[in-house]
Amino acid sequence: MLHSRLKRVEQEIQHELARILAYEMRDPRIEMVTPTHVKISKDLREAVVHVSMLNDDPESGAETMAVLEAGKGYIKRLLASRIVIKRLPELHFKLDTSLSKAFELFKIMDKALEEDGSGRMKDEEGRMKDEGGSMNGNDE
Repeated sequence: MLHSRLKRVEQEIQHELARILAYEMRDPRIEMVTPTHVKISKDLREAVVHVSMLNDDPESGAETMAVLEAGKGYIKRLLASRIVIKRLPELHFKLDTSLSKAFELFKIMDKALEEDGSGRMKDEEGRMKDEGGSMNGNDE
């Protein structure tokens, strides 16, 4: 039961934070910031909020995190007015870089396909297949 309550509180905080960051915060340095995940401690005292940004520049990431940390009190006050809970957890923001890492991985995969020159990928057994996934003349 406690686990499901934690999940509901995490989801509600993430949902409301997304609305607050999108519509309430007027700072242009956090325009394209989205909470991707919220993890709350079991005693509901601390919450780690993972946020992603559209701009993957490390300097702007550090600046964005500083703005979020500075505005933490205001954000918490807005959350408290929207979420009915006995004790609202202390917020800690952490930059989520998984999206930029995924883009880097896709770029590496595209580059490998270009270097191959054929535009085809190999299946698990090392046979070449076209982009549609069918085998080229190797059907048995």
